[in-house]
Amino acid sequence: LSIHGSPGTQDFSMFLHGATVSGGTIHSAGTLSLSECSIAFSTASSDGGAVFATGASTTISDCSVDGVANGDGGAIFTTGASTTISDCSVDGVANGDGGAIFTTGASTTISDASLTGVASSGLGDALYT
Repeated sequence: LSIHGSPGTQDFSMFLHGATVSGGTIHSAGTLSLSECSIAFSTASSDGGAVFATGASTTISDCSVDGVANGDGGAIFTTGASTTISDCSVDGVANGDGGAIFTTGASTTISDASLTGVASSGLGDALYT
């Protein structure tokens, strides 16, 4: 799933076995909102094993996200104005930084989330921000 420009919203979904360069299952260059979804068995040869988002804002709620990245952000990689992750289970492995989540930007909010990750670089097994 690739989203560019206009806001992308995805509810009540299951994505399995995604594989790409960045964002194994979802690559977004716009505003991204995911809720009540499951992303599993997702891989990226670069950053963001499951989700790669570079846009104004990224919101992920009530989701289970699982991924492996050869770069940063085993499950989730975000950069942009704001990232909000709530009521989620995030599991990832990264050969770079941020085993579960790699995020940069003006604002990052994570609440009621379970993060499990391994970052082979040693910087932020669960979270790199």
